[in-house]
Amino acid sequence: MKENKRTKLAPGEKIPLSFDEAARIMFTNPNRMEPLNFLVSLILGISYKEVEGNIELVNPRQNNYQIGKKKTESDIIVNFNTNTNKVGLIIEINIRDSLYETIMNRNLFYMNRLFTSKLKSGEDYEELEKVLLVNFNNFYTDNIRQDIFDYYYIQNKYGHILTEKQEILCINIEECFKLLYDNDMKFRNSYERDLFYLSCALETKKQKDFEYALSKIEIDKSVKEMIMEVSEDMNNQDELVSLFYDKDEEEQRIRNGIMKEIKRKAHADGITEGILQNKKEMIMKMYNKGYDISDIVDVSGITIDEVKNIVGIK
Repeated sequence: MKENKRTKLAPGEKIPLSFDEAARIMFTNPNRMEPLNFLVSLILGISYKEVEGNIELVNPRQNNYQIGKKKTESDIIVNFNTNTNKVGLIIEINIRDSLYETIMNRNLFYMNRLFTSKLKSGEDYEELEKVLLVNFNNFYTDNIRQDIFDYYYIQNKYGHILTEKQEILCINIEECFKLLYDNDMKFRNSYERDLFYLSCALETKKQKDFEYALSKIEIDKSVKEMIMEVSEDMNNQDELVSLFYDKDEEEQRIRNGIMKEIKRKAHADGITEGILQNKKEMIMKMYNKGYDISDIVDVSGITIDEVKNIVGIK
């Protein structure tokens, strides 16, 4: 890793839990299951006590884990088993911060891999365990409807769900955070309310917002204190802080994903006024991240004047 001149967080700033390394440290330590219990309880909309002692971490962080030693996705896979849920529930939690053109294909791949992972030869298909994939994203999976909480199932054209044993939940944590202090927010139930504030806590880079979001969730005080202590400990680790600020590799990966998406849509639909409107969000995202106008022109196939018009440059 190249040396980073900035090794300290600014006053009031924290490493967000949506950062890959932070998510793994917080939620994949087999010797400290309280944060993961907390996360799973809010995802499932059940009490902390119902989760405690009933989940198994499939991919635990090893004791010899070193920060930045291996670049991997922050997938968190757990098995959830209770007396009333005899076949269990497999949950995969993904925290990602960029737009992938193949995100749903990836979800389906891992969904099917997990779905068949425990069925042994000769066993009845009814024994297949339910698989729930949860994606905490900073983008809308459905750009037309744009729900903060977006659920996906296998269903027919009339909306009949074929099976309830496969479910994908996509949450736009960036949009949740924008509404953190909106007192007019309406929630369908307490589950959605707590999940909303959890999403805000994952996304924020400000300590005061992090503490405020956690305070709004009905959870045991000792669990909240542990989560804040672990987060504070991460904020004091120079190596982790340096890794958080060293964004070159991550920015290039995001850049490549956005460019591929623009190219794919341009090839499939052609450059028309309507398509340009659909691409505006991605073009603005590239521009706001500091990409050169010439790069945007190169991958989008539209003129420099059209790009400037979209981003508001005269």
